Amino acid sequence: MDESSPRGPFKFGASAYWWVLGGLSVLAVLLGVVWINASSKPSRDRSTSKAEDDLFPLPPVSQSPFLNTKLNVAYVGSEACRACHLDHDAAFHHTSMGRSMAEVDASREPPDGAFDHPLSKRRYEVRRRDGEIWHRELLLTDETSEIVLSEFPVKYVVGSGHHSLTYLVETDGFLVESPITWYTSRKAWGMSPGYDIPDHAAFTRAIGEGCLICHASRAEALDGSLHRMRIREATIGCERCHGPGELHVARHRDRPTSDKKSAREMEIDHSIVNPEHLSRDLAEAICQQCHLRSAAIVPQRGRKLTDYRPGLPLHDVRLDYRLDEPDKPMTVVGHVEQLHLSRCYQNSKSLSCLTCHRPHDLEREANSTNHNTACLSCHQADNCRVDASQRQRVSPDNDCIQCHMPRSDTDIPHLTFTHHRIGVHSTSDKPASAEKPQQLRAGVLRPFFDVSQISSVDQLRALGLGYFEAANRESDGAKGDVYRNHALTF
Repeated sequence: MDESSPRGPFKFGASAYWWVLGGLSVLAVLLGVVWINASSKPSRDRSTSKAEDDLFPLPPVSQSPFLNTKLNVAYVGSEACRACHLDHDAAFHHTSMGRSMAEVDASREPPDGAFDHPLSKRRYEVRRRDGEIWHRELLLTDETSEIVLSEFPVKYVVGSGHHSLTYLVETDGFLVESPITWYTSRKAWGMSPGYDIPDHAAFTRAIGEGCLICHASRAEALDGSLHRMRIREATIGCERCHGPGELHVARHRDRPTSDKKSAREMEIDHSIVNPEHLSRDLAEAICQQCHLRSAAIVPQRGRKLTDYRPGLPLHDVRLDYRLDEPDKPMTVVGHVEQLHLSRCYQNSKSLSCLTCHRPHDLEREANSTNHNTACLSCHQADNCRVDASQRQRVSPDNDCIQCHMPRSDTDIPHLTFTHHRIGVHSTSDKPASAEKPQQLRAGVLRPFFDVSQISSVDQLRALGLGYFEAANRESDGAKGDVYRNHALTF
């Protein structure tokens, strides 16, 4: 603005000057009154004052008889459990979950290799050097000399190897995913899930708490960083299913040496969670930490995903939303949603994850006879309408699971998982990952759990955030816009 103008800065008339001065005087008086009133009130306990003044109190946390569900109970690590539970620990580490993540040992990793990725004009190599595994990214050219874009020593391997092995590297103290994955079914190296595109993330995909929560036992972000991580225990350990062990270790530190169990030991030990002593819903919540991966997961207001403790409902910490959408592909961790859609599950009060999965009894879990026993507790063997000769051809062991929970393609190439929707699956049906129709309507988010226990304000907040997450995860741009616009209505 021109300073010579009568409306320029510092160029106002006398009347305006007195108006401004008068306004400042009134404001000073009002601030003085507020200060006097505040100082004259008796002091109150800060927590009490906050609770009384908070118009939107945090959603409540459920009560539990198990003492280690409290946030102030400390984790002690799986090593503290092994002294008394050696057999259980050894059995668990033979399971896929017990081999979820580890520091890389070059002697145990797949062989060196290399492959080209024409879409991104890159070449990828896996090489052993000085006792370490290195992942290398090179420019794919016709030149004989190498043009190295990136190379890092691999720090962690993620996955049991039953399906695949994914790798993490550290760059400048930050944890990122390698674009190179080992696919067990093909016995070959290939692009990591989500990388088989021209413009992929290379060595820049951040690995933070949200990624590690289902692969590492205990990991935390440092100094408010998104992916500068401290991994306290890599492989999923005892406390992910049984809760923090501080109270349990203290209770049994001076246990009697007699072989006979005391009356105290015969009772349920409420210092630690045993899923067998939980209701079906609470026991399944432990599995749902990782095996329920809905279209959207929204942390409860004031909570973090790492606040969950076994023995509590999952919705104390997070709200899950499924997406009602036609032709929805099977996802790698969509097992819970599929199981809940099964009539077998809906009509049973006892069928749960633990019916088939026994984390400390791998032999029993792999035995098809045990699966059939569970099925035949409700169904009659002679009710099967499949011709005996066909049954013998398809499943010589007459395994119910093979027909009624078949392996199916997933949203990740090269991976097939057991379909957890128990039912009659036609072999003539197209797999879940088959080509989608050209026109698909956008889906609608539905809460997976009952949300009536939280306020209407929190319900609207969570649903709005859920649509934002659904939009960010949607590969179809048009549908993503629909979800994003819908989120703005809450």
